[in-house]
Amino acid sequence: MMFLVNDLFELYVDNNKRCERILWISPENNFCFTIDMLSESLNINTRQLFDLEELIKNGLAKIIEDDFITRLKPEDIINERNKQIRDKAFNAVKEIINVIGEPDIFDEKKRFKVIKETQRKLNISNATLYKYLKNYWKGGQIKDALLPRYDNCGGKDKEKTFSIKTGRKTYEAQITGQNNGVIIDEEIKKVFTISISRYYHNTKEISLRKTYELMIKDFFTEYIGGSKVVNHYQVIPTYKQFWYWFKKNYSSETTIKSRKGEKKFASDYKGLNSNTKIEAFSPGFRYQVDSTIADVFLVSRIDRTSVIGRPVVYLAVDVFSRLITGVHIALEGPSWEGASSLIYNCYENKVDFCNKYGIQITDDDWPARGLPEVIIADRGELVGPLGEKLVVDLGISLENTPSYRGDAKGIVEQNFRILNSNIRDWSPGAVKKEFRERGERDYRLDAKLDIYQFSKIIIHSILHRNKCLIKDYVLEQEMINDRISAIPVELWSWGLKNKTGSLRSVPLDLLRLKLMKSGRATITERGIKFKNVLYSTSIAEGEGWYTNARINGVSYITIVYDKRDLSIIYIVSENKFIPCKVKNTNDVFENKTYEEIVDL
Repeated sequence: MMFLVNDLFELYVDNNKRCERILWISPENNFCFTIDMLSESLNINTRQLFDLEELIKNGLAKIIEDDFITRLKPEDIINERNKQIRDKAFNAVKEIINVIGEPDIFDEKKRFKVIKETQRKLNISNATLYKYLKNYWKGGQIKDALLPRYDNCGGKDKEKTFSIKTGRKTYEAQITGQNNGVIIDEEIKKVFTISISRYYHNTKEISLRKTYELMIKDFFTEYIGGSKVVNHYQVIPTYKQFWYWFKKNYSSETTIKSRKGEKKFASDYKGLNSNTKIEAFSPGFRYQVDSTIADVFLVSRIDRTSVIGRPVVYLAVDVFSRLITGVHIALEGPSWEGASSLIYNCYENKVDFCNKYGIQITDDDWPARGLPEVIIADRGELVGPLGEKLVVDLGISLENTPSYRGDAKGIVEQNFRILNSNIRDWSPGAVKKEFRERGERDYRLDAKLDIYQFSKIIIHSILHRNKCLIKDYVLEQEMINDRISAIPVELWSWGLKNKTGSLRSVPLDLLRLKLMKSGRATITERGIKFKNVLYSTSIAEGEGWYTNARINGVSYITIVYDKRDLSIIYIVSENKFIPCKVKNTNDVFENKTYEEIVDL
């Protein structure tokens, strides 16, 4: 089972309900830190993922819908005082977390020390800083979790009785009983360097995990009574600390040369983006995103004699597995709004998404769902409003390709080349070359596909691409041992089981608020009007909104909408998003894009 950071789950201990949120998942993907959502105090727990998975399989626990975040509002309707309160709290939380980092922030003693230092620096009481952290973690680790009155747990109550069994322990716990890590001073760094040189940077290809275990055996044991005993846990660095220091201090080129040799590097690695295991150590850690103008002209679905131009295709690709994790097809030029829809699709359930286009798949056919830790992009789409939303509101880091080698965006561009090649070969209205010869037939005259039909072609191509063998992918030894092929869906599934939990979970309403376009609709006596289209909802009818408009005149409400499908909009209410469907019985508005409806 796949667990995501920010997942909310419910379980019962001794007839008492517990509601906890996952805050961090270990690199080994075997344990996590959670926060007790029902506790008034800041209560952090450690849970074995194997135990949690068994409880869920046996019906003794469950992942619940995240309705904890109940006060979502667009930025422009939050009053200035609440913004100031939120921003002050968020800056304090960033100060604390940036000093100590994860996972050390979840250790009570280390957290207390940093909070004391922050209290002196910012002149904010310890109690207030603890409250900030508690609200931030309970609210899904987003900025808006720190808005006033933001502290209630969600999930529906359903009583169950069971007892929790003792599960498998992590390696550190097995050898020490407990391990919270140490300060990485010069002496520890020297030990790290010696161990990596001795065990990892050679042609034996020992895993980094095994290198860590051998390091503990060499440097953190002593003879007591004739037997070799591991030192106390308080003087042993954690694997996470060891891994982080290694990633920070050794480049992929250095590692590959030392493990594969100069000749092998020059022939198989140089100039290729094959350093996936270093720069993206798990599924969901880094996504490459980009957009391109497709080599085909489309026609309008409403007036098929009208050629509307060439669509823009946005793709997101997971660097670790090469799985295409998101797609968006738009009629307008590359923009941050188009990129927003792409990020939204990365989180969407792909079974439901494909079903909108009449394509039946299973979760295994396209398993990508969740938000990454890092997005790599070199275009302007992620600069400005979207960049701020991703970094501040959703906790996603942005990286520009110049900080990597020149081929850093090669994975997504390779997919574009293949998809475009298929389009040119088979699609009517395809652009064979950028500039036509004099007297050559205008490609637009052959246009037959509309955006819906073109989207189906792209989706089928993605499903096929995700199951194709990757020629230049270098498998890890563990993958070879598990008989994994270099196929994106296999690499993704294997990585989720054997690597760290990088994917993040967020409430769907939060994504709608942050990534969808906002607007203002008018409540009239005939219905809720937006872009000359009438919508309705049972709440409006039940509460007499239309009657009130006829008597007292029109009023206005804030809505958000998905530009891919304007047959539904969402009213932003005080505690939830209210869907409103097109009121007209005419199906001309069904599943139409924003651009298509505006052009009516």
